[in-house]
Amino acid sequence: MCEVDAERTDEALAEWEQGDIAELPSGASVTLPGSDSVEHLAVLTQTCDIRRSVVERPFLSLAPIVRLDGINAALAARGRLPRFAPLLLNSETVFADLDRIVTVHKQDIVEWHRTPGVAGSEERRRFANSCGRKFARAALPNDLASALDKFRKRVIKKHGKSSREGAALDLLEDIRVTGTPSWDASEIDVFVLLCPASEEELDAFGARELEQFAESWLDLCVPHGAVRSIDGSVIPLDQLSAREYVDSDPLDLGHLSVEGPPDTNQS
Repeated sequence: MCEVDAERTDEALAEWEQGDIAELPSGASVTLPGSDSVEHLAVLTQTCDIRRSVVERPFLSLAPIVRLDGINAALAARGRLPRFAPLLLNSETVFADLDRIVTVHKQDIVEWHRTPGVAGSEERRRFANSCGRKFARAALPNDLASALDKFRKRVIKKHGKSSREGAALDLLEDIRVTGTPSWDASEIDVFVLLCPASEEELDAFGARELEQFAESWLDLCVPHGAVRSIDGSVIPLDQLSAREYVDSDPLDLGHLSVEGPPDTNQS
């Protein structure tokens, strides 16, 4: 690449950030698996690498923007479907489809229109975590999916409903699991951590009521195969020890064999 092109490319991308949404100009196209055309793509590359000179970091990773409906949109917005990372486009929640990432040369997007897809440092952190979570998930055993199948179906059925159980599920910031002695053992004791964001939020909802819901959800779990037992408890994230967090794995519905791919509308 000549020096003039490098200077022009670096200048054009100087303000771009991870989580930006790129709109292709008229006549431009990007080849994506499972798609004939796409108008918007999310920038997945970390901000520091976007802004490094094209001479040092010549490529960007992008993912198509899709729209989801109904329960899939609600679950993805809460981080329950790791394939999809939520962003905002013209005040509408849309999703980067992390199953269909493409690589482009930085100079190819110089003329593309940039729209910020996140607002503020907290949303940027959430988007970065969503991208990382997709590829950092533990290889949980298939027997766990069978053991938690009824629990998964209950979550999908009640999530987002105007009911106390729906509100209880919405309160959960994270669901984490541990397998003792390990996930590849021949006999595994599973412990499920149901985590509201804070003790304050738990108290505002009603700790005993959420514990009762947790008991009913855990009663739906049936040991299967290598999974010998399943237990769990409600623990706010701000009360979780660093060791408990490190030794546990996030439980996404994608781990539990969600039936069929969500319908997506590309943007």
